[in-house]
Amino acid sequence: MPSAAYDALIAGWRSLNCDEQPYVLPGDERILEKLKGRKLVHDYRDFDAYIADDDHGRCHKGVFHTGVLPDPFVGNLKSATIFILLGNPRFTCVDYYAESSSPSFREAKVRNIRQSNDADPYPLIYLDPQFCWHSASLYWQRKFSKILEKSKESYVKTLQILSKRVAVIECLPYHSVNMTHFSKLAGRLQSMKLIMNYVHNDLQVRARNKEILLLSLRGKWGLEKEEGNILVYTANEARAAHLTLSSRGGKKLAEFLEIF
Repeated sequence: MPSAAYDALIAGWRSLNCDEQPYVLPGDERILEKLKGRKLVHDYRDFDAYIADDDHGRCHKGVFHTGVLPDPFVGNLKSATIFILLGNPRFTCVDYYAESSSPSFREAKVRNIRQSNDADPYPLIYLDPQFCWHSASLYWQRKFSKILEKSKESYVKTLQILSKRVAVIECLPYHSVNMTHFSKLAGRLQSMKLIMNYVHNDLQVRARNKEILLLSLRGKWGLEKEEGNILVYTANEARAAHLTLSSRGGKKLAEFLEIF
C-alpha cells in the first residue's frame, strides 16, 4: 500500500504544469526566481532559443535549467525494487533538443513526472532503446554496462528488466551541468522537502526491512547508517559512482536482480 510520503510526492508533482514554462514545482518559484535574478536559472523556451543565445556555451556550469522538464525521479516508483539516489540531473544541450524535436520523448517524460507510466515497457525512460540517442541514455547504459554484458538475458531484455525494477531519485530535480549551487537550495525547496520525506519515511523503512534495495550514490540524503538493504557510498566512491560488478553498489545490484 502506498505510504503518505509517496502520496504527497506524487500529488506534488502532478500539480506541475507541464505545458507552460518555466517548469517549476509549485512552492519552488520564489527561491528560483531570486536565483534567476542572479543569472543562476535559465528557462529557454526550446532548443532554437537556446542556441540563439550568443553566450549559451558560456553559461555557468552550476546554472539550473527550468526550460526543460525536471527529473525528480525516473522510473515507476510503485513497481521498482531498486532505488538509486543521486544529486540532480545533469544538463546537456540534448535536453532542449530532445523535448523540442521528439514528441514521444517529451510525452514519456510527462508520464514519468505524473507517474502514469505503469504500462510503459521502459518506465526508466533512459533505458528505452528508442531514446538511445539521448545523453542520459548513454550515461545509464555505460553505468550498467557490466550488468548488460554479463546478464543471461538478451541485451534488450536486460534493459527492460532494469527499466522496470530500477528507479532513480534526484535530491534536486532541476538540470545543471554540475552541483556548484546545490548548497544554495538544500532544504529550502518544496521539491526537495517532498523527496526527502519520501526517502526517509518510505524507502528507508522498506530498505531496513529488506523489501527493496536503496543505493545512495550521490547527494546529501542524511543516510549515514548502513542497515538492512541500505548502501551509502563514501565520498571517494561517490566521485565516480561506479556500478561495475567490482563496486559495492554493482555487487548489491547484481545480487538483487538475479539475472546472472
